[in-house]
Amino acid sequence: MDATLVLAKVGVVAKMFDDDLGAPLWGTPPVDPLVDIARAVTTSDELKSRIASLTASFEHFNKKDFDKIVGTPSEGTRKAFVAFLKFRVPDDQIRIDREVAEPLDLICLLRDYLIHARNRNYKKALVFFGLSDPISDFSRAWSSVLFAFSEVLDRLLEIVSARQQPRIAAGPLMDETLDLVVASIQREKRHVLETPKVASLLREIVSQGAILDADLAGIFGLEVEGLRRLLFPLSESVLIVLPVDRHSTRLEVVPEFRALVQSGELFKWDGHV
Repeated sequence: MDATLVLAKVGVVAKMFDDDLGAPLWGTPPVDPLVDIARAVTTSDELKSRIASLTASFEHFNKKDFDKIVGTPSEGTRKAFVAFLKFRVPDDQIRIDREVAEPLDLICLLRDYLIHARNRNYKKALVFFGLSDPISDFSRAWSSVLFAFSEVLDRLLEIVSARQQPRIAAGPLMDETLDLVVASIQREKRHVLETPKVASLLREIVSQGAILDADLAGIFGLEVEGLRRLLFPLSESVLIVLPVDRHSTRLEVVPEFRALVQSGELFKWDGHV
């Protein structure tokens, strides 16, 4: 999961709160935590640091204004955030609980397990994020958590957009930020995107929705290790790569890039097709 895209979505959500919900998202902007979550993860300590930073950003939710508008004080910034969202979008309270509040709670539960050694209900978090016990691949674990947070941001945009406020411009903004991210990926991953078979492999993944790397390798007559060498450089940007067991990995194309893969736009730049 590309952290640049996630941070762009955070910016869109923050603007949405300002423009359409009547209160800033942040009490004070979480500058340092957001800078940290953009960094790569290869070790256990780095995973702990990124999750700590992500959950620290939740502490910057604008509790003071949220409580004032709702009219009832909440215990903690996350609860104030959820209460405010339900107050502004009362018809979607069940969805807010399931698709916004619960994933944020599970991210915090995973933090408590990894950093504070609190074991209560930790397996619920591991199952939700598709993680092994103990966690062995820290980069993929962070990608899974970041993807879940990205999904929360997407659901927030959908929920608020459903209020049909005429000022909402989430679609064009997302298109604009996605264009910037695509251009960045094309620059940084050009050597991968130009590799023979990569476009066909990605299109097959999109057509399947999700597929095990071993099955994909079989379709194209490749060795699994060779396929991984081809595709795994895209795991921080275009691909969601999640371990299934010791021998296989599930591959998905990040939702925002699926149409670009199918149309071939992801592989076009400077006249290249």
